[in-house]
Amino acid sequence: PIINKEILDVHAIHFILASANDKKGLVKDLHTECLANGITQKKFTSLWTELAKPNRFDSPEVIFVKRMLQRNLPENIRNLITKNLFEKYLGKTESEFCNELYMSKKDIETMVCEGMYIGSHTYNHYFLNSVDKLTQENEIDKSIDFLGSVGAPIENWIMCYPYGAYNADTLSILKKRNCSVGLTTKVGDVSLYSDNLLELNRFDTNDFPQ
Repeated sequence: PIINKEILDVHAIHFILASANDKKGLVKDLHTECLANGITQKKFTSLWTELAKPNRFDSPEVIFVKRMLQRNLPENIRNLITKNLFEKYLGKTESEFCNELYMSKKDIETMVCEGMYIGSHTYNHYFLNSVDKLTQENEIDKSIDFLGSVGAPIENWIMCYPYGAYNADTLSILKKRNCSVGLTTKVGDVSLYSDNLLELNRFDTNDFPQ
């Protein structure tokens, strides 16, 4: 997003959800958009049955919107629908909002110079376990290139998996690229002496008193 001046889908979806007070109404809008873009009623109903299952933090409606726009719709369709819903619920285009949301490359360089650590979260924030190995390599390599361009470490660096999603291919790629630590979304304490350093547990900010 910093280089291309585009808002990541993961962030656009968060702002859509934050701006939609009526989550059931948002699902109806998503339904309308899906039908307009070639998703059949049967397929939509099947996806609702599969995905609309509440988790620790999200209602059925919220997790359904997230998964549809993050992963389960074809990429070209979900990108278009996200764009349309973003403009409807926020009243501005994604490109207009991008400059308000993200730091500049210079900002990040300054943070690194001041001693802050910057690690990798990939390039496009895909579910790594849902894309092929070549795509994973591209995502990780482009991220490493960016880290190097702002002066962040690219030897013994830290990876935080988008959505906590990864697989054996991911771990193999990280090992070959000198990644020292990988942070998952599995909740729990960590033992640096016994745990796999590429699959460390962590706590979500929502696990602590607000």
